[in-house]
Amino acid sequence: MAAGRWFEFTLAEQMSNIGSEVNRYVKWKNRNQEDLAQKAFERALELMNLSMQDKKFYNTPRLKEIGRIKETFIDTVLSGENYSVPLDFFQKYFLDFGIIASKQRDRR
Repeated sequence: MAAGRWFEFTLAEQMSNIGSEVNRYVKWKNRNQEDLAQKAFERALELMNLSMQDKKFYNTPRLKEIGRIKETFIDTVLSGENYSVPLDFFQKYFLDFGIIASKQRDRR
C-alpha cells in the first residue's frame, strides 16, 4: 500500500480500511484465534502508520486524532482481558468513517 494508492485515499477511506483490520482483530480475538488476531492488529497499526505519514494530514488535528486512536488501540490490545476501552468502541468509531467513505464513493 505504501507504494500504491494509500495516499490518494480520503481520510474516510483510510480510516474505513483501518477499521476493517480492527474488526478482523476483534472477530479473531473473540474466536480465540490469537495468531490471526495478531496479524490483523499488526496490519491495523501499519495502516495507521501510513496515515500518519500522509502529507495532507501534517499539522492538522487529523494527525493528532489518528495518533490518539492508534495509542488507545495499542493500549487496549496490550492490556489483555482488562481492556482499558471496550473493543466495540473501536468498531463503532471506525464504522462512521466507513459510512462516510461509502457516501463519497456513491457521489463519484
